[in-house]
Amino acid sequence: MTEEDFFTLYREKFVPVYADFVALCTTKPRQILIEQENILSHLSQYKNQRLDSNTREENLIKANNHLVRVTLDMHKLVWAELRERLEPCALDGKKRLAFNAADDSVLKMFGEFMEQARAARHFEMNNVGNNPLDAIEKYEAANRTGHSLFQRLDTVKAARITRWTRIFSSRDFLIGVGASLAASLIVYLISM
Repeated sequence: MTEEDFFTLYREKFVPVYADFVALCTTKPRQILIEQENILSHLSQYKNQRLDSNTREENLIKANNHLVRVTLDMHKLVWAELRERLEPCALDGKKRLAFNAADDSVLKMFGEFMEQARAARHFEMNNVGNNPLDAIEKYEAANRTGHSLFQRLDTVKAARITRWTRIFSSRDFLIGVGASLAASLIVYLISM
């Protein structure tokens, strides 16, 4: 492990997924901020010239371990956020019209997104402690699929579909209540 390896991981793996999460959620998760603090603490010890070289190297490894863990966690958070936003629209036939893609394409992409995440989780669980960077790669693939589908979602159209569905549901309910009251009134009048 070198300092350059650490900063390459930071720039190429952590920063992009962190930016994705902040852009999706407009917030920074507390646990991620704690992990960043841990990383910085270990890096400062790695740069501390008063420590012996072995202790300094151990701190670089610890900082790297925190960075790998937080990067993996960020991918899971991005995946969960994408799923939360995509699932209601992808699985509802009416709301699926809000995608700028063919119906079968949306279902196929959503299925791939879910399957890739499942495979990533299985890989991670079966390989705990063995090169978590491979697990990160698998989550990255799932999130690329999710982002690709999310880019095809017209959120304005989805909101309109939701609004019109509520209006029609309310209208149908009111018609049902009105018909029920009318029928009850007719039965009452006939029975008199």
